[in-house]
Amino acid sequence: MTGFSLGGNGAWDLAAYHSVRFAAVAPLAGWFQPELAHLLKDIPVWAFHGADDDINPVTSTIDMVTALQEAGGHIKSTIYPPGLRHEIMQETYKGEELFNWFLQFNRQKARDNFS
Repeated sequence: MTGFSLGGNGAWDLAAYHSVRFAAVAPLAGWFQPELAHLLKDIPVWAFHGADDDINPVTSTIDMVTALQEAGGHIKSTIYPPGLRHEIMQETYKGEELFNWFLQFNRQKARDNFS
């Protein structure tokens, strides 16, 4: 599952409360509550954010990455360099890397590996 901005928040939220429904999640320029990171520790996450995001501050993702690492979660992150603001969809979705990352997971594996 993936989502951008408000959809990124929705991706974090749905993955947290319904993790067995999704194999992996990639929120873009989203936010969530770091104190609830433990709810996401059993689902692979790749979070993306622009360093100069002028809508949702990059600290939203940095705080979640830190909280998930502390909770023992499976997280990777991409913070785009200065100059890239909120609109990171084209940069994130233009190549195959994210899609290939998603393909290594499936819901059955997620349930077997993280239950």
